[in-house]
Amino acid sequence: MLHLLSGIAAVASLHGAIHVATLVNPLSQLMGALGTLVAGAIDWLYRVTDNYGWSMLLLALFVSPLSSFLS
Repeated sequence: MLHLLSGIAAVASLHGAIHVATLVNPLSQLMGALGTLVAGAIDWLYRVTDNYGWSMLLLALFVSPLSSFLS
C-alpha cells in the first residue's frame, strides 16, 4: 500500500494537479480549512482575553449553541 502511495506521490509531484492527501482522505482540505478557522478564532480570542483557557471556553460556548441550531 505504501509503495502504491509513493508512486501516486511521484506522479502528483510531476503533474502538480493531484494531492496525495486528497486521494487518501477526501475531507482533508475541509479539515484543514476548519483547523485554520478555529486557530484564527482562538488567536483572536487570546488577544482579547490574554488567556488560552478562556479563549477555548468562549469558543466552545459560542460553537455549542451554533451547532445545536444547525442540526
